[in-house]
Amino acid sequence: MPSYVRARIRKCARIRTLSGSVVSVSGGKVSYSAPSFDESPMTVWYKPDSSWKTAKVNYQANGKWSGGAQQMEASCGGWYRYTIPDTAGGQVRMAFTDGGSAWDNNGGQGKDYRVSGGSVAVAGGQMITDVTPNCTIRQ
Repeated sequence: MPSYVRARIRKCARIRTLSGSVVSVSGGKVSYSAPSFDESPMTVWYKPDSSWKTAKVNYQANGKWSGGAQQMEASCGGWYRYTIPDTAGGQVRMAFTDGGSAWDNNGGQGKDYRVSGGSVAVAGGQMITDVTPNCTIRQ
């Protein structure tokens, strides 16, 4: 299969042949870039060890680190949550901390949790995607 796209568009009785890596048409205008998509947030659920008084998440999304550990909101049943505003649908790398010396980075420095999707729940070293913990959520 060729690595280019050919499109024929009928406009004002003329036929145009276009080629390129990505060609999109919107409102009768041709663009050689991919159309933009809405943001792709990810809700992160984390249940730390019971000795933790708070939870923070440090993450990398869209190739950028969060700029330090972000405070997670206490939610329900010992779970904390944080919503990453936009993952661009890509993989997110994350580690958790109590804000002090305790870290949960999936068993070793540099390993971290790596996940894609709309939500993830992490507890006891296990990770499940596209779920919400089974408890009453406070808004």
